[in-house]
Order: sequence, then structure tokens, then C-alpha cells
Amino acid sequence: MTVIWKPELDAAATRWQALADQLGRDRFGPLAEELDREQRYPWETIEALVANNFTGLFLPRDFGGQGESLVTTVAAVETLGTHCASTAAIMCAYQLGAFPILLAGTDKQKDFYLREMTQGRATSFALSERIAGSDAAASRPPPRAKAMAGACAARNTGSATEAPRATTWCLPRPTRPRAAVASAPSWSTRSSPAR
Repeated sequence: MTVIWKPELDAAATRWQALADQLGRDRFGPLAEELDREQRYPWETIEALVANNFTGLFLPRDFGGQGESLVTTVAAVETLGTHCASTAAIMCAYQLGAFPILLAGTDKQKDFYLREMTQGRATSFALSERIAGSDAAASRPPPRAKAMAGACAARNTGSATEAPRATTWCLPRPTRPRAAVASAPSWSTRSSPAR
């Protein structure tokens, strides 16, 4: 295999990568074949990720996370993926769900949703809806979300088809729905009762 880019890892990234490798060998790798065969969601993996602070790895300390860099997070996720692709995908889904909140959430939203993530309650980036496929610009909010005009925590109405295990979704909403080209999305969040 040809290595195209290999960043220098600082001491923290090296420690997290080593922990990811150890957990991968001990916990996630031995479970990988079973997960692939049974096509089930690995709750035991989430428990291990929470217990070892991986679900908050990239989240700011102010919101219960570890405050590590994206380079550290990528190094850990890449290492987890060498043992179990499902575990690496779960970590990526956590990141996708967190970034809209990190970038555009209020302090109150960040305090609630990011702390939830550190406890293993995922916030997923829900790109796909029944009427839109994977075209974010074609997404249309349900009537309740329209009425809330970007407010937070609309209850799940069943229109999001992504992330059935998440309790909260970040939904892209076109800012110019009738435009001929895709517009920049705005964000709303939806929550469903915890599992």
C-alpha cells in the first residue's frame, strides 16, 4: 500500500491511537464478523466507546468532551476501522451529527446535545428523507418544522429515514427552496425519546 499522507501525531494523538488499537484488538475486532453477518447495531460497542471517552473525543471540554483535535480523532477512527468498519462508521456518524451543532448551535443547544453525545446518545446528520433521496436541496421540512423556523428539538415526525438508532438528528434545510441551484442549508434538530 502506498501512503499518500501521514501526519505527525502529537503525544495525545499517539495515546488515543494506541487506545483505539487496544480496544480494536480486544473488543471490536472479535465482534466485527458477527456484526457484518447479523447486520445488527452494536450497542456493546457504544458502551465501550462511552466508557473509554471516544464518543466525546472531538467535543470541547466545556461540553463534557475530551477536546482533542480532528487529526487525533481521524487517527483514532482510522485505527478503529482496521479492526471493525462498523465501529469506525459509528464514530464518523457522531462527528457528522456534532459539527452542525458545534458550528451553528446556541450555547444551550451545545450544552444539551453535545453532552448527550458523550454519553452515547447519538446526534446523526440526517441527509436523506423519503421525498429527497440524498439531495439536501430537495429536502422539505414537515409542517411542524416549518412553523418552528429553525427552532431546536422538533419531535420526530418520521420523515427522517437516516440513523434509526439516533435520538436526535441534524437536518439540512434549504434556505432558498425554489432556487434553480442548491442553496446553503440551514439546520434544525429533532429529537425522539431515548432508547
